[in-house]
Amino acid sequence: MEMSTARQLEVLLEATYSSLVNISLNMHGARAVQKLIDVVRMVPVCMGRLVAGLEYAVVTLAKDPNGNHVVQRCLESLPSDAHGFIFRAVAKDIEDVASHRHGCRIVQRCIDAAKGPERKMMIGAICQASLALIQDPFGNYVVQYVLGLQDPQASSLIVTAMMGRLNVLSRQKFSSNVVERCLQLASDEDRARMITELADPRGLGELLRDIYGNYVVQSALNIAVEPQISIVLGLHRAYLVITWSSDPVLSMQLSKTCVDNRRDLSWSCSFCGTMCIPKPKTQNDPICNPQPPFPASAAVRPLLPSLRSSGQGRPGKD
Repeated sequence: MEMSTARQLEVLLEATYSSLVNISLNMHGARAVQKLIDVVRMVPVCMGRLVAGLEYAVVTLAKDPNGNHVVQRCLESLPSDAHGFIFRAVAKDIEDVASHRHGCRIVQRCIDAAKGPERKMMIGAICQASLALIQDPFGNYVVQYVLGLQDPQASSLIVTAMMGRLNVLSRQKFSSNVVERCLQLASDEDRARMITELADPRGLGELLRDIYGNYVVQSALNIAVEPQISIVLGLHRAYLVITWSSDPVLSMQLSKTCVDNRRDLSWSCSFCGTMCIPKPKTQNDPICNPQPPFPASAAVRPLLPSLRSSGQGRPGKD
């Protein structure tokens, strides 16, 4: 093909036009089409014919183990003004493509290749579908990729889509990663909104007991600034101390988090010799509430599985 004239390329394209998609779905045919893309980019007439033969099946190609390489080669080799048919097709079916094993890579390559309005269109489509994507094994990586662009408007849209559902999302395997990523990269205002919701007394205990949620809480404590961290720890000190006394694994994790933030969750009351909530201001303070509130004889069931004792770290993200 490299030695072919423009006329010969036209003849070749006419002969294969109706079968371009099927050829691209074949392991060997996909390599031939990629080579054809490299050659026709210098011949405008042939390039237009090639695009016309592929544009109706972009989504099918993007999700195929062979066809996705053809789409990527179009983004790499064709001029930027010829990429529009890919961007439009992917943005139209963003949830379908981004939640696919091969399609999620195509979406990321589209973001890299798009410029101006087309880039805005791609990012906008992802943000609009972000609530569904963050809960998907592959879609969550696409949303994290957008967050990594550090586009304030896009990050705010993603955070807004999650608000009101943070407790549930923080306890899911895939979406919990996105929640942590948002805590790291969101604006101060959005981060404050997230931490306020995570600190809701009705859900914090559930998060601390959860195999994924407890890591989100630790991330929030690591990132929070005053006066927010004091408010969070102050409101929930009683629960945190009970957690501390009942699970050595979680206590170790929370201990490191709070030491890093110069906060201490436990103390020994000089008045009664036990943990007290709230901590007495002086030894003579008559208000003293010994903790824990359950009978000493009661069996305390661990709040988290002992990850460290089993030789495991955080549960896998894949």
